Amino acid sequence: MKTLCVFFLSAIPLFLSCNNESEPQDTPLPEKITANITYELSGGENITDLFGINVTWTDATGSQAQETVTVLPWEKTVSVDSIPFTATMSVTYSGKSDYPDKSAYKVGMGGGISYRTSAGNFGSASVASTITVSNDRIAAYIQEKAKTVEYSTEIK
Repeated sequence: MKTLCVFFLSAIPLFLSCNNESEPQDTPLPEKITANITYELSGGENITDLFGINVTWTDATGSQAQETVTVLPWEKTVSVDSIPFTATMSVTYSGKSDYPDKSAYKVGMGGGISYRTSAGNFGSASVASTITVSNDRIAAYIQEKAKTVEYSTEIK
């Protein structure tokens, strides 16, 4: 009987040391963060009379998509399923030689990339300008502005 009591008393610490904390716990997976990205172009009302505009942007899969822009303002929104993501936009302005004859042209160019993530992060980077250029200076303006403009935003 004494041996039996000693056995039970020595076994008590074994039972007390066992608890559920040593079992693996289910750890929730981190929530996947998504983003809505908006590409934008703007400009003076005569820009499309003076330039052919071609825009290339990063689509939702990370590939490049392309479009010819005939009316400003122009906007394209894509939804991406995972972050980080690099959004890029390349805008090529090709000067036209057969533009309408006016005493003055309302010009200016602008564009940018903005985004909002499902985690509440947002960013916006855009530039814009508007000016009026007289007829005697429009050929020089077209020559100066006929180029490619690059935009890029890293979304984290």
